[in-house]
Amino acid sequence: MRTVGRYTDGKILLVERDPNAIEQIVAALASRFEAQITCVADAELCLDTDMLEPHDVIITDYDLPDTNGLTLAEQLLALRQRPIIMLADNPNVELVLQALRLGVSDFFVKPVCAEDLLDSVQQAIRAQQLHAQHGTRYRQMRSLVRRVLQELKSINQRVDLICEDLVMDQRRLTNRLRTAEGRGQ
Repeated sequence: MRTVGRYTDGKILLVERDPNAIEQIVAALASRFEAQITCVADAELCLDTDMLEPHDVIITDYDLPDTNGLTLAEQLLALRQRPIIMLADNPNVELVLQALRLGVSDFFVKPVCAEDLLDSVQQAIRAQQLHAQHGTRYRQMRSLVRRVLQELKSINQRVDLICEDLVMDQRRLTNRLRTAEGRGQ
């Protein structure tokens, strides 16, 4: 496992067994992103690495020594939703469709066009950032709604107390009037 780059654009996990492909992909990623890029060679290391330090985007080969990319993608998505980009040497249409149905965000045939891969990663990072911003806004809105509901409850309690006071005052006034009328007869 090796890590390249800084944590600016997020964390990218590359799962690839071919050292030449790793070198090319890392060079391409480093040319556009200032991201932390972690490279592992198999699914087990990928899962261990991601469990310890979750990544924003995962790029994985389909043909891994210990499992296939679909199984790995399924396991990763069960841990946390995030973009997964899959690479394969000779995929058939059914494999690509299975991957996309599973939730893989993009699928590339090797050798990968670096620009297309970089564009896909950039879109994935933007999607993750937007998702995080929406999550933050959602939590802020929930907190605000919770406070508004608490204030409404407090206001309702105060209104109930005021109404009870008014009813009691009205009863007292009615009793005084009856008492005064009773004395006047």
